[in-house]
Amino acid sequence: MTQEPAKIAAMQKEIIEIDLPPDVQPAMGMNMNLGVMKMKMVMYSPEAGTSLMLMQMQLAGQTKEQMQAAFNQQAGQQQNNRNFRQESAETKTVKVDGQDTDFMFAKGTLNPPNGAAKPVRMVTGMFPSKDGMGFIQYSIDEEKYDEAAVIKTLESIHK
Repeated sequence: MTQEPAKIAAMQKEIIEIDLPPDVQPAMGMNMNLGVMKMKMVMYSPEAGTSLMLMQMQLAGQTKEQMQAAFNQQAGQQQNNRNFRQESAETKTVKVDGQDTDFMFAKGTLNPPNGAAKPVRMVTGMFPSKDGMGFIQYSIDEEKYDEAAVIKTLESIHK
């Protein structure tokens, strides 16, 4: 586990290449190897109301559908940890590294344990990464949400 920006940047490049939004700052990177499961995760904390998490997972002998279920479980845990209350959601298809990829665009409220509730947008999705399957969770304060900019960030993802 690390909080060093240079190491977080290096870990992010091991997962995927992405044009990061200018308003996120490196917060944490983690690398786990449990034999049958390998996981890398980098988190960028809010600077002006935006946060981003990238994760790569390899599960020995797992199908894409089984990995999707594992990612969905992890995403659910992350959303619950952040106390995200979803009000609505829609699936949008975005071209990532030449492939049509579905992302969930959700609108809701973030209720942090030590602060006031605020309206946010949360975008999540799964895609092939450099060494396994990748996952993104991108949260933006409602008043700063720009769907075209979010889609541009997603389209910048490549191996």
